[in-house]
Amino acid sequence: MQTGKKPSVRSFASRALVGSVSMLLFIDDFFRIRAGRRSFFAEGTFVSFPIATFNRFDILIDRTIPSILGQTHQNLEIIVVIDGSHPDQTKRLSEIHDPRVRIKRLRNRTTYPKTAIDRWMVAGWRPRNVGARMARGDWIYWISDDDVLLPTAVEDLLRLARSSEFESVSGAYLRGEREPELMLPGDGIDAVGVAVTGPPAWLTRIYVGRMKWNRHSWLKKWDRPSDYDLMKRMLRVGVRFSHTNTVVAIQPEVEGTELTGLKGALQANEGLDQ
Repeated sequence: MQTGKKPSVRSFASRALVGSVSMLLFIDDFFRIRAGRRSFFAEGTFVSFPIATFNRFDILIDRTIPSILGQTHQNLEIIVVIDGSHPDQTKRLSEIHDPRVRIKRLRNRTTYPKTAIDRWMVAGWRPRNVGARMARGDWIYWISDDDVLLPTAVEDLLRLARSSEFESVSGAYLRGEREPELMLPGDGIDAVGVAVTGPPAWLTRIYVGRMKWNRHSWLKKWDRPSDYDLMKRMLRVGVRFSHTNTVVAIQPEVEGTELTGLKGALQANEGLDQ
């Protein structure tokens, strides 16, 4: 006699979706890395910064973009991808006159999961993918629209990446400004399986950076943020990692809160679950 509950149609569909997406992503990842290694220009130093944003334009313009343009390594570009924001909200972008900054506006807002925690897990997946496709660089540096780079961040990570055949390199960063917590690449071993931090201290070769951010990583079969999902998939196809404990960036508290990361995002989104 069976006592367990039969899986629901929704549960079955979710598992089927995860299985099919996993296979498609693996095929795409495998051939992307294989082709990229053949064509990569190892001497290239042009770094692209795809940045997804929706409604944090003041922070982006006053804090994040200046920290990128102020790098000791100046061979770079920034691609700001606006996730369907109303034009009235983006007026301040007209203040940017540096030719290294390009703006791409998505016509419609990306569809996200209903709950705040699930939205946080995949926030920015579509504009990041668009920005990576638009990138002209040899390298991609992943950063959020409210992060701050220290002046030698690109120089430090690029030096490490070019010291050998590394395809993905991470540095340390400080989480929070009021009471900074040091985040080291080694902290990622338990969660991801390799020493890595991710944004805002993450540089990859261009073909690695164009691996797709997974819009479905919030589903409970995976139940992980899209950057963790991406790192695990990199491991699966043999991407070569390295890291340094040099601090290269700061992840400030989420606007309107005294918290960072998921806790800050949840506090900022209180009452917004649909």
